[in-house]
Parts: sequence; C-alpha cells; structure tokens
Amino acid sequence: MDFKPSLTEMNPQIAVGQELREGTSARRTDVAKGWGLTVADLTDAERLAARGVKGVRISVVTAGAESVGLRQGDVILAVGTDDVADVKQFEAIVAKFDKTRSLPVTVLRGEWAQFLRVPVLK
Repeated sequence: MDFKPSLTEMNPQIAVGQELREGTSARRTDVAKGWGLTVADLTDAERLAARGVKGVRISVVTAGAESVGLRQGDVILAVGTDDVADVKQFEAIVAKFDKTRSLPVTVLRGEWAQFLRVPVLK
C-alpha cells in the first residue's frame, strides 16, 4: 500500500475543542463580566491556527456582548487603542475603563477583524 500524506491547516474551532477535551487549562478572567464577557488566554494551537496572532479568546458570552454579535471563540485583539497579548494585559486595560460605558474592542473571527462597542449589561 502506498500513502500520500497531505498537509492542511486545521480548523481553529476543531483545535479549540480538542484542547478543551484534553483538559488544558488556559488562564481565564471575568473582569469584563459587566459587558457580558469572560476571556481566556489563547492556547498554542489557537495561536498557530491564527498565524501567530496575539489576543484573548472569548470563552463565555452573555447578553451585552451577544447583542453586538460576539461569539464564543472570537479573539479580542485590542481594547480601545491598546493591543491585548494575554489575560493579564486584558485585565489591566479593562480596569482603566468606566464600568458604566460601552467597551470598545477589536475582534478577530476567522480572517476578519472588526471594531465593536460592547454595551454594559443593565
């Protein structure tokens, strides 16, 4: 038997699911819970799938964030004008924001990045 292997890029959604099933634990924070977000550090597989992008993965989405179209698995690249590399930096940036105003974020989904304002949960 002859086999011809081929290399393809793994779907990031599948990679995330596999890592979660394997029990890998990335640092998580709910510092943005007032906007309906909980985020976690990107895993190595997610960074590889996103071609080395830095940011934090949205792990839980509720009403505020959901209302502007954010989904679990989206990657937050920046908050306001500050780039986000990991959860620790995300916490520091979000701590400076007024908890009564919308949270400006730049989000990556697949190959598309967009700027959104996440409303405060009432």
